[in-house]
Amino acid sequence: MRMRLMLGGLVMLVLLGMAGLGLFALHRTDAAHRAASAELAELQAVLDTGRRAETGFKRQVQEWKNLLLRSREAASRRALEDRFLAEQTRTAGLLQRLAEAAPRLPGEAGAPLPALAAEHAALAARYAEALAGADPATPEGPRAIDDRVRGVDRALEQKLDAAAEAIAGAVQASREAMLRDSAARYAETRRLLLIGSGGGLLLVLALLLTLATRRPA
Repeated sequence: MRMRLMLGGLVMLVLLGMAGLGLFALHRTDAAHRAASAELAELQAVLDTGRRAETGFKRQVQEWKNLLLRSREAASRRALEDRFLAEQTRTAGLLQRLAEAAPRLPGEAGAPLPALAAEHAALAARYAEALAGADPATPEGPRAIDDRVRGVDRALEQKLDAAAEAIAGAVQASREAMLRDSAARYAETRRLLLIGSGGGLLLVLALLLTLATRRPA
């Protein structure tokens, strides 16, 4: 009787060990999935900021054109200039956030981002200088202002487009890497559980066989 109780206890220990192994494997897989999901969400947030900066700069350029074309009256000019400066400030803030997020991007995707904020600041200074150099309310004013900054926004616009595409590529690459890692972890977890379950079952069968074949003294 005592032997049977001992063997039964050993069987329970084996079963508990198998359950513990399964819980450990599930916890490990869940922790890895959570970490990968958090990293991917962070990269997606950077991509969203990049897209917003890209769109914001386009709006800024459009507001600049509106300022030149529709600022004949002083009151209109103040309102249009405020709108332009608001878009410029908003874009500058987004570019600063991109520059701060650059180290978190994989590969070379973040390398050009700090320079974009500096280039945007230099462009803002040129806009301000052009506005100060001529009066858009005069007939020749808008043309004179436009001549000072014509085409200066194109290089930055192209760089913003390229940066957004590079970030999108980094996000996609990270997503694919996460899927590959998830598949590998699933296969590893399944293999671990199969080995542990198989070994545990063999041990249980061996114990049961020992119990069945043992003859009372």
